[in-house]
Amino acid sequence: MLKRLFQFLVVSLGSVLLPVVCVGEGFTLEQVLSAPFPYGLTNALHAPRVAWVFDNKGERNIWAADAPDFVPRQVTHYKGDDGQPIASVKLTPDGKTVVYTRGSETNKEGT
Repeated sequence: MLKRLFQFLVVSLGSVLLPVVCVGEGFTLEQVLSAPFPYGLTNALHAPRVAWVFDNKGERNIWAADAPDFVPRQVTHYKGDDGQPIASVKLTPDGKTVVYTRGSETNKEGT
């Protein structure tokens, strides 16, 4: 189950980076730092569902997929790079609810 999802994520990321490598030209630091990437993969304990955070140029959203095909679908729809991290992504045991934190603690100035 997770192997298939990992293969999907590797192929997806590879399809983004492959054109840059195949052209034979250099690439910029901005291109490297803005490459989309998934993180925070988690699964439901009693359901064939996984969820993760996908960061695309700083725009962070949660995605989920179900076995056996693991077709990804976007769960949240935050727009743009607002600097708000998404962390602690968890699925309830039945896989029906995604729980996560968005944002961070306040700093010493209270902002």
